[in-house]
Amino acid sequence: MAEMVEPQASKIPSARSVVFLFAGLFAVEGLCALTGLQRLPFDHYGKDVAHWSATHLASMHALLALPWAVKPIYGALSDNVPLFGSRRRSYLVIANALAAVACLTLWLTFSQLSVMACLCVLSIGMALSSAVAGGVLVESGQRYGNSNQLVTQQWLWYGVANLTARLGGGALAGHLAPAAALQTAALILVVPLLGVILLVWTLTPEAPHAAARKDLRTILHEMSALIRSRELLLVAAFLFCFAYNPGLHTPLYFHMTNELGFSQDFIGTLQATGAAGAIVGVLICRWLAKRLRMRTMFYICVGLGVASALATFALVDHTLALIVYFVTGISGVFSLVMAATLAAEVCPGGQEGLCFAAMMSIENLASIASDASGSFMFDAVFHRHLGPLIVASAVFTAFAAFLIWLLPERERDRKA
Repeated sequence: MAEMVEPQASKIPSARSVVFLFAGLFAVEGLCALTGLQRLPFDHYGKDVAHWSATHLASMHALLALPWAVKPIYGALSDNVPLFGSRRRSYLVIANALAAVACLTLWLTFSQLSVMACLCVLSIGMALSSAVAGGVLVESGQRYGNSNQLVTQQWLWYGVANLTARLGGGALAGHLAPAAALQTAALILVVPLLGVILLVWTLTPEAPHAAARKDLRTILHEMSALIRSRELLLVAAFLFCFAYNPGLHTPLYFHMTNELGFSQDFIGTLQATGAAGAIVGVLICRWLAKRLRMRTMFYICVGLGVASALATFALVDHTLALIVYFVTGISGVFSLVMAATLAAEVCPGGQEGLCFAAMMSIENLASIASDASGSFMFDAVFHRHLGPLIVASAVFTAFAAFLIWLLPERERDRKA
């Protein structure tokens, strides 16, 4: 088996280059991923053109989320199968080019089947880009000793872009017919996708890795070692339980449009307010993470999650809805940042992309299960009454507090 080729020192990107690279990658992810510019136009399209129920719409979201659930495959490819002498850059270029082609095709398509096909390809491209970027994040965090800083940078740029996407999606859904809004969103997304390809090409210099290919037996052995790791299994189990609760997102959309009479424009403003809360949450989380133990941070996350779920009871008019979404944005990003930080810190060297992608896939699977089960309960169990679903969500969130003791302590926490 060929020996791994170590990157030359001159080829290793500087910390500043890495920050610029992450800014571009995660901003584009905030614009184009599952909750990006196309999300509200797609919800509007599914409800008012396809006439889907909350459960059916959630199942379509679950289908689009499946590529994010198999991110370990992309991580394993990136870690072990270099393309054109690169473990990261080539995959990032291909992923974003694939997403751009999907958006261009969506702009020209009309049938429900072709809409879903294009959105699935877009989701595959963005999931691949996210998995490879995660590998770069873990490598850089371990090299510079700043995993939490890079994760908070990730979510800061993602949050700023997602805020813009939510406002834009609301404006498109509020002023255009559902199909036209979705197609226009797809055309707009082509521009940042092409831009990030140029950024990736210029800011991800790598030493040649043609000799770094590993045979299948070696790859399977390394994957088996990850699966047998007690610490990784405990972290994976915790991340699933931490992230799962009967989801409120799709039921809330139906409740706000059918019961509260909110316009698509205002729903987009609400979602942008949540993204603004996420930006504030990233900054608060970054400040606290430097001063508190990781387990303490997770207890704070659980408390915020329960409070934000119960705050949904106050969602009765426009003003209170803005406050609720802002608080929910802070709570949600706390959980995401801490989960990503935990995943980055437990990943072993040499399999960063695979391990980080696997950990994030656990969270993605929990999110898929959350939205699907919450929508099913909303339609079939609670007969479109939101109150019981809010209580169920809060209870499931609170349960995660009893599992925090499973987490491994960081070296810094043990010395504190």
